[in-house]
Amino acid sequence: MIIHNDAIRKSSIFVDFRAGALYETGELAIPIAEGTITEVDVKADIVELVKGIHPGRSSREEITLFKSAGLANEDLAAALFAYKSF
Repeated sequence: MIIHNDAIRKSSIFVDFRAGALYETGELAIPIAEGTITEVDVKADIVELVKGIHPGRSSREEITLFKSAGLANEDLAAALFAYKSF
C-alpha cells in the first residue's frame, strides 16, 4: 500500500520501531527519500506511547498514521494471546 504524499503530510505519524519503519517500509522510506517528510515528523514509537512519554493523538480531528514494520516481540505477544485463548 502506498500512502499519498498529501495524506502523509497531514498525518501525525507513529511507528512500532523507528529504524524498521523508517528504512524498511516503502510507506515511510519513499516519502523521506523524496523530501515529503523527515525522520523528525515521526511523533513517537510504540514504546514512547505505552510508557506515556508521548500522549499520542491529541484531538478527534487529528489524523494519525501508524506504521508497523513488524517486531518479533509483537509476534510473540500475539502467539501467547492466541495460545492462552484456547
